[in-house]
Amino acid sequence: MQWSDQEINHGTAETKFPEVLLASFELRGEAFKKRGQYLRVDQEVLDEMLVFGELSKHSRGVRIDRLCLLFRVYSGLSPGGEGYPVLGVSHYWQCESRSESASKSLYAILYISPENDWLKIMVVEGPSPMDSK
Repeated sequence: MQWSDQEINHGTAETKFPEVLLASFELRGEAFKKRGQYLRVDQEVLDEMLVFGELSKHSRGVRIDRLCLLFRVYSGLSPGGEGYPVLGVSHYWQCESRSESASKSLYAILYISPENDWLKIMVVEGPSPMDSK
């Protein structure tokens, strides 16, 4: 997955595009607040979230195409250009304390445009994929 001669993949250092990585975490946090509802995000919404403090100043300059690409990597999806939006799922943990039992197993459900110019994100709680129950 490339943009502006820069590559993003699982081997890309997290410090290479810190504003994109931070915005992805913050966006999942915003979606978590609206559990069970899709949050639609395009460049205009990202810019508004920065202005209104929903994203930190460290996310300043984040571009929607880069954010979509990062979420595609998280979900194991292609880089785009499919002709129709794709649905992806990414599992992560939210730690509420240092105790492992206080961690929540969460899933980000992502609906990403073919041109990487918008995405919808919903966060739901669910069992761990490693849970044998």
